[in-house]
Amino acid sequence: MGKGHERGVRVETQLDTLIARTVSLLRGHSAMKHCPVKIDAEAIAMPVFPVLIDQMLINLLINAADATEGRGHVEVRLRREGGQVLLEVHDDGKGVPPEVEAQLFKPFNTTKPRGTGLGLLSVRECAHAHGGEVTYARSPLGGACFRVTLPTA
Repeated sequence: MGKGHERGVRVETQLDTLIARTVSLLRGHSAMKHCPVKIDAEAIAMPVFPVLIDQMLINLLINAADATEGRGHVEVRLRREGGQVLLEVHDDGKGVPPEVEAQLFKPFNTTKPRGTGLGLLSVRECAHAHGGEVTYARSPLGGACFRVTLPTA
């Protein structure tokens, strides 16, 4: 979990391009075939572990599509705010029930019939590898918003 940064060398990466590529690759995934994804991303380049950013996005996008039963709307937002970069994945699903929120990032905790309970834990570990964090909130779309905050310095 959170692998892909063993050499400790970050690569200057155009995050908006990486997001567009990952969304494009996932369009054929069974969970996302009928789930439109809107991207609202500032052009931001920064040194990251690209494999880990991909891993975070894949987990968050598939979770969002699953939350909408593969037919809802998903938005990926990327922007700078102060000395941080905010990467958010929103959906218009049901959101996370309050009784589940405290368990979100715990290993092997899942609400999916075939889930492993490792996806959000992996997202958290990938964020930590960048000195960042991941949080959950209700999305203005009505479902979930997972926000990954990464320091730019």
